[in-house]
Amino acid sequence: ARPKIADYPFTTLTPNLGVVTMGDKSFVIADIPGLIEGAHMGKGLGDEFLRHIRRTRVLIHMIDVSGFNGQSAFEAYQIVNNELAKYSKAVAEKPMLIALNKMDLTGAKEELAEFKRHVKRKKVFPISAVTGQGIKELLSETLKVLESTPLEEPEVETAPVKKYIYEPEFVIIKEGDVFEVKGAKVEKLAAMTDFNQEEALARFQNILKKMGVEKALHEKGIAPGDTVRIGKQEFTYEK
Repeated sequence: ARPKIADYPFTTLTPNLGVVTMGDKSFVIADIPGLIEGAHMGKGLGDEFLRHIRRTRVLIHMIDVSGFNGQSAFEAYQIVNNELAKYSKAVAEKPMLIALNKMDLTGAKEELAEFKRHVKRKKVFPISAVTGQGIKELLSETLKVLESTPLEEPEVETAPVKKYIYEPEFVIIKEGDVFEVKGAKVEKLAAMTDFNQEEALARFQNILKKMGVEKALHEKGIAPGDTVRIGKQEFTYEK
């Protein structure tokens, strides 16, 4: 799917609905455009977006760990929370999970620590859409909070619902001393990496490590000299 986006702080132009399935349980999740200062007065289509937020039971506040347009991640977090409070007390009091995205960026750990310094009493989920870091933990906690949150009066939803099933980011198939890593994200990463450039190679190895590929290979019993195959690329494993 290719949702409509624009070059604004509220990059998604329309809410996108989907169904997340985890085991035998599932829930509907709505990707709602981000809010800017003044949203409660309609700025940046804010009043329209806030009406969609009213229909939800649990909020996941997704924040760019590096901030936006000169604002720190915490400042961006405060702006959105202020807009929610000005719009509706009921909306502001909905259960909220905080997710700091783009944890694969350089300096992200320092930004995360700074953010946590301001929100000491709240749990923060560090995630990365690139590496998949923290996604499963965030979705598991979302499901847990949903199950403990009372149902509200349902509203008719006219937007199309797409189905998403949570699956592992990759699988490893072992055949003798060959370990094949299969998965759309990791195979695409291998295909797009220029292994003749030292910086690109280092980034590739770092992302694999963050995705848990290296750990999974060890658990499968890989040894120095064995072959690792990802898509059309083959590597000799060195410890």
